[in-house]
Amino acid sequence: MNNNRVGLKEILSNFKQKIINQFQGERRRKTIVLLSIILSATLVSILSFVLLDTRVSIRIYNDKLIDNYGSIEGNNADIARWEINPLCIASDEFAASQQPRGLQFWEYINETSRNVFKYARLHNVFTSSEGDRRGAANAGGDVVIDNGDGTYSYDWTILDNLYDNLISCNITPLVELGFMPIALSSQPNDEPERRIPEKWQDWRDLVSNFTQHLIDRYSVEKIRTWRFEVWNEPDAGSFWSDGIDAYCMLYNETVSVIKDINVNIIVGGPGIANDMGEFEDFLEYCSINEIPIDFISFHTKGSDGVQLHPSHEHLVNRIESYFKIMKQFPEFDQNQNPDIEYICTEADPIVGSHKNKYDRPKFAFRDHEYYSAWFSHTLINLVELQIQYNYTLHGLFSHNILFPWETQTFYGTRGFLTPLFLQGTPIPSEIPEDIPLTECNAVVGKPIHTVAQLISRIPFGQSFILRTETTGLSANRGLIKTLAYNCTDGKLRILISHHNEIKTAFRDRYVDISFETAKSGVDVTEYIINRQNNNAFRAWESMGSPDYVTNEQISSLQETASLSTTNSFYVQASDGLIQMSIKIQEYTTILLEIQ
Repeated sequence: MNNNRVGLKEILSNFKQKIINQFQGERRRKTIVLLSIILSATLVSILSFVLLDTRVSIRIYNDKLIDNYGSIEGNNADIARWEINPLCIASDEFAASQQPRGLQFWEYINETSRNVFKYARLHNVFTSSEGDRRGAANAGGDVVIDNGDGTYSYDWTILDNLYDNLISCNITPLVELGFMPIALSSQPNDEPERRIPEKWQDWRDLVSNFTQHLIDRYSVEKIRTWRFEVWNEPDAGSFWSDGIDAYCMLYNETVSVIKDINVNIIVGGPGIANDMGEFEDFLEYCSINEIPIDFISFHTKGSDGVQLHPSHEHLVNRIESYFKIMKQFPEFDQNQNPDIEYICTEADPIVGSHKNKYDRPKFAFRDHEYYSAWFSHTLINLVELQIQYNYTLHGLFSHNILFPWETQTFYGTRGFLTPLFLQGTPIPSEIPEDIPLTECNAVVGKPIHTVAQLISRIPFGQSFILRTETTGLSANRGLIKTLAYNCTDGKLRILISHHNEIKTAFRDRYVDISFETAKSGVDVTEYIINRQNNNAFRAWESMGSPDYVTNEQISSLQETASLSTTNSFYVQASDGLIQMSIKIQEYTTILLEIQ
């Protein structure tokens, strides 16, 4: 009896286990099937995303944005007809631009990029020989001579030589009025160049004599096309130590002197670095006291130097913050006062202009195609912002020649030119204390200089921005940017930028372009700057990155750095529509000229 009970229990237990095993096996099979379905769907989604992410469609319409402006004569409408000056030159050390290597750089600019850069703006115009906070000799304009009896005389030699060079290159001086000469400073032994003057009359005399000298040398008609900016970054302790109230006084004293000489000379400021509160305080001061201001200037950066990658968003958001503040003042809002100008007198990707890629390896991007694509991408982003606000911003990008800091070939500083050396020529390992660098054997432009040549092919004031639609995942992610122009020379020009701030995990993409035409077909000329095209750095790299080059290599590098066409082709229209597809590599800028 007991044995039967045990056997029955075993049978029931075995039966129960079989049911459990069968259930678990079925559940396991269902789980595997479900996981397989999920995995397959995920793979399909990833593959679809990858495929979709590689194609972008650009549709261009004949609608000119200029038609959306109530008045097309005001400064705010300049952007819609490309009457803007997005390319400027800057340098920290004023006098260094007139020393041996600086003169070579000006000569190269005159030969290769005449009419490319509108303005040049340099620090240390008035500063004594010691220069500003860097404390190196032969940095400033060194204009004030202390006569020892409480009076002063002036020496304009360094300034005259520089402005003569700028004008010979067809560049307009954007004169930054600063910094304080030691002889005039209220604190001659404590950061003298960052202070108010000991006597305001001495400062007024300096500004008055300087302005009159320029008029006598270059004519009042010429000077009225220049821009005069009062100081640089009064909110930054490295340039100004006496606070915003003292700066407002300095601005008032300066603009009053200049306007007394000629009311039509264009004066502005404050060239603020990033303090929005002080920027608003300055505008409020000018508004309440009815202080003349012809243009409002400000600065922006793509990074404060800590991040690994410069950020388009960071730079553009800073500009928008300025726009929002100016919009609060009717007299400073271009939509209400179209005569006011906005000038971004510094716009750089990252803080650390004089640092090189050996000091900071992350700065290596400033030598190659990443940087040129970053510039064109940022330019398009800023144009889109201006269109959103119906504003026009000049000087969208200021780039340092950095005469003294680019001591070696492709050194990674923010300079857009780099020196070349033949065997036997000394190569300085560091900047001399008295700054002047000996002549190099030749100069060549980095890709950032070549892309300036490319942008300058869009005719100034004769290129009307058209409405475009750029669609696709890559466009939605901001990786592909486009501007199209209807130009008075009969050409359609299309600017395309492909850029990702993250320097890895990138891929080629395809751009499908379409627009209507009454013609049977169009001729297309293509200019590309990327790793393979119009890139002197990669050409130098392929030579083995030599410290010393031959004369033949110099010629080859300079030829590569000079923008040239990469392709020409004909596209047949179909039912009044032009359609073309272009492969665009990573970190690429393309300009298409279509006729």
